Amino acid sequence: MSRYKNKPNFRSHRYSSSETDSETYYPKAKRMNTKSLSKPISQKANTDNEMPTNTDKSGSSKNMTSEKSTDDLYALMMTIKQNQDSLRNSLEQRMTNLESSFKQQIQINMGKIRDEMTLEFAEFDNKLKALDNKLKQPDNSVQITTQENFAQHKLIFKNVNYTDDGDSTESLKAYVDGLLSNLDLNFTSLNVQRIGNHNNGTDQQRPKPLIVTFHNAKDRIDVLKKKRLLNTKDDYKNIYIETDRTRQERMQEANIRRIVKKIPELEFKGETDDSRTLRENILTSLNFDIVGISESHLRDEQTIDLNGYKWIGNNRKTISTNAWRGSGGVGFLIKNNVFNNFDVNIFDRNRDDILWIYLQCKYDQDVKFYFCVCYLQPERSCRGNIAQEFYDSLLSQIYLYSTGVPIFLCGDFNGRSGLQQDFDDTLDMVLPRQPIDETKNAFGDYLLDFLRDAKCCMLNGRGQKNKDNFTYVSPQGMSVVDYMIVPYGELTKVSNFEVQLVSDLVIDYNIQLSSNVRLPDHSILTCVIHFSEYEEINKLSETIHHSSNTISGNTFNRKYNISTIPRDIFNSERCVRSLQSIIDSMLHRNNIENRINTIYERLVKTLHDEMDEYMEYTDFNESTNKRKRNIGKPYWNAELQQLLLETNKTEKEFLKFKGDRRIRKQLENNYKLKRREFDKRLRQEKRKYTAERLNRIKTMNTSNPKEFWREINKLGPGKENTKIDCVVFNEGGYSNDPNIILGRWKEEYAKLFFGEFK
Repeated sequence: MSRYKNKPNFRSHRYSSSETDSETYYPKAKRMNTKSLSKPISQKANTDNEMPTNTDKSGSSKNMTSEKSTDDLYALMMTIKQNQDSLRNSLEQRMTNLESSFKQQIQINMGKIRDEMTLEFAEFDNKLKALDNKLKQPDNSVQITTQENFAQHKLIFKNVNYTDDGDSTESLKAYVDGLLSNLDLNFTSLNVQRIGNHNNGTDQQRPKPLIVTFHNAKDRIDVLKKKRLLNTKDDYKNIYIETDRTRQERMQEANIRRIVKKIPELEFKGETDDSRTLRENILTSLNFDIVGISESHLRDEQTIDLNGYKWIGNNRKTISTNAWRGSGGVGFLIKNNVFNNFDVNIFDRNRDDILWIYLQCKYDQDVKFYFCVCYLQPERSCRGNIAQEFYDSLLSQIYLYSTGVPIFLCGDFNGRSGLQQDFDDTLDMVLPRQPIDETKNAFGDYLLDFLRDAKCCMLNGRGQKNKDNFTYVSPQGMSVVDYMIVPYGELTKVSNFEVQLVSDLVIDYNIQLSSNVRLPDHSILTCVIHFSEYEEINKLSETIHHSSNTISGNTFNRKYNISTIPRDIFNSERCVRSLQSIIDSMLHRNNIENRINTIYERLVKTLHDEMDEYMEYTDFNESTNKRKRNIGKPYWNAELQQLLLETNKTEKEFLKFKGDRRIRKQLENNYKLKRREFDKRLRQEKRKYTAERLNRIKTMNTSNPKEFWREINKLGPGKENTKIDCVVFNEGGYSNDPNIILGRWKEEYAKLFFGEFK
């Protein structure tokens, strides 16, 4: 219901141009109070129901205009009042916000100013303290500064020869000034002094360096800029100029040089030399008494350490200074039990790559042997022109040493003899050889001439056909370049000559390969030497040191359980009777020297029979035991084993085929393909195992820290219990005396402690 008496009709009302501005309609504001100036509703209703006349229309129009003007003025005043109240509230709120903002900004700025002033005061205090310390110690500061400036003006001159007047300061200064003059420098040195005593300088020793002091740093820099011109001066081309260093810096550089020199000999944790391990496993599995090695690649005094063997070598003396390892080199690995029966000495190693050793029995001085191992560089190497000199030297040594003493030669001669025989069939009666390598080179001619002159022959081609093979096998080709050589008269004393491929040995002895190892391309040549004297001595030694039992023609080592020894052992009637018989035999002095070995054997047999009956024992085969010691690769599986067998099979097919050239080429390609396939698969398996292990370690790091560190500790190399039971002297001998061993260790550690390195 409307508050107005007569509400205008906005839709039906139309404005004309004759209407004044006062009659224009404006929206009215709502009144703030409830008071109304209009008439009661009832009257308005009655009025509306009546039909107005023309006279009433004019009167009611005036009343509406008057009433309308009053309401509009009231509404306008109320709107102005409301706007003023709103403006006042807004201004009050803004003033309040500005006041609080000003307070916050003032507090923040005051805090910054306070912090900056605190820092300024602290820096000022530190400067005051520093100035105070400098004022308290003026002399020390000046002395340190003078020493630093003085050290910056020094240089080191090396390879300056000693003067005739005893290295006086004047003579040394004159020499240095003359050197500076030759470098077109127009200044002189301030002081010159030689490091060390003059007594240490001899013609055989390098002269001590000079310390040259200059007047200022500019002179020192000018000398360093022009020192390269010394190479063009004949009198000064051997002089070297370097910057001066403190004693601490020189010691640090010396230590770094020592560490760098020793790095090739170190074995870092988690890393192993798989190639060396492969060779050690092969040699240990073969279990031979004497092993000759060509191309040892050792330098200086390096040796080969193999459990159960002692190394006697001849390392090459002249090698390149830039070589990171040695070249050439020969040597022997001799089993420890050989030293129990023989005295082993180096007989001749005056020439590089030729080594002679001399074995003489300890119990019989007439039992002697000479062994020689050789290495001749390939024909196209930098030393390929010394073949004639090499064989002349070797021939003269054979003439000198083969006076009734057996000699044996072996080595890598890099000579291919083809189908020619190694003896003169018109003069010598020797079993002909059946070679498998039909190719011949120039070094092969030198070798054949040497054998004919020395009256020696090679074992290659004279053994069983199925045991002969190529001595060099690789994807690049195959050949026979390694030989075993004996005189004509000793040929019947050698048997069971065999050329064994490394791939066959890996399969036979179940040796697992690593991904970063390459199979040696040279085969292993083996033979058995038969001498009645040595066999008797060796049989006696084996009886003393090892118990053996023969079953069905096979020899087993017997190990007794000594933890439980019966009390009544050696009390049986049979044992007592046998021991009494042995005692009676020893009481008869007639022919005691000829029967002593037999008596001793009876004694040993009696004791062993009694131990076999009353004690527990275990028989084991030595070769089988060696296989168990081989550490398997964790990533080795049946697939790799099958690929290795296939590679070995294709290799044998390629080596034994003698037919059509095209078929032979196809077999060679099959062998190369299988070998590449095996190598690739081996690398993949190792990478897969390594990735799995790394992922397992990463997982353990978050889930189980204790297991993580336990796994980390397994990454190092395996523990090896090394028992040092002897010491080898420089001249080739050795000693088992504990006092001598301890003394040698003391000397070596003293040299290491005091820095006395060769």
